[in-house]
Amino acid sequence: MGSLIRYEDTVKKDVYIGFLQQTLLKDFPLLRGTKTRKVKYIFQHDNARTHVALATKNYLKDNCITTLTWPSYSPDINIIENVWAFIKEELFKKNTQLESADDVWEEIQKIWYTKVNSILRNLYLSLPNRMESVIELEGKRIN
Repeated sequence: MGSLIRYEDTVKKDVYIGFLQQTLLKDFPLLRGTKTRKVKYIFQHDNARTHVALATKNYLKDNCITTLTWPSYSPDINIIENVWAFIKEELFKKNTQLESADDVWEEIQKIWYTKVNSILRNLYLSLPNRMESVIELEGKRIN
């Protein structure tokens, strides 16, 4: 798992590229390949405007980071969507104890760094079944 960043505004392409510069290669150095050597890992992000902006694509290309081609609307096969749902469930359990944005941020960090790792393997292993369901539903959302 990588670093968690708190940001309270709209993420524009320059901000997103800054996040990538600040954390991506520090947290995942094996994402970087070279012009002649393929990488060991593939970076996944969805089709949010900041992710597909030309400046973002150029940054990733310039740093020899291979990205996964991603369907336009595919939250059912995006593991991070499930992670955020898990975090929200955990936050609701403590809802009355969280009085400020800082309290929420502290709790999100605790969940991210202590609990999320335990669910990642099962989410990863569930991908083939979820992909099959999405194909059967012709791209419609899984209930």
